[in-house]
Amino acid sequence: MVTLQEFADLFSKLVSTAKAGQTVPYSAAAPVVRLDMENPPDRDEMGHLLGYISSAEAKNGRPLLSSVVTFKDGTGVGQGFYSLGKELRLVRPGEDEITFWIRELKMTHDFWRGLPARS
Repeated sequence: MVTLQEFADLFSKLVSTAKAGQTVPYSAAAPVVRLDMENPPDRDEMGHLLGYISSAEAKNGRPLLSSVVTFKDGTGVGQGFYSLGKELRLVRPGEDEITFWIRELKMTHDFWRGLPARS
């Protein structure tokens, strides 16, 4: 079970990553909350944590912070990210997974770096 402090540390890691205009692999973010991405139940838990963070961010009018957490090679995010975007009605008509992720990542970087909002 993830502690409140670990959850706060994960959130802080995502924010600092966004402020730096970077991404972080799942495998580097997971240890912050004592999870191992090689373990399927831990992968599921990480997905739930990231989904919770991004849902809360969207509820507060901010872009999906979990957009900064990527595969090891930095080529994208898990399927759950796109599913959450659809659930939150953030995916534009005809927008595929990669296009949605890139748009959210750009908005996340811009928001946390204090740049003017673009849609």
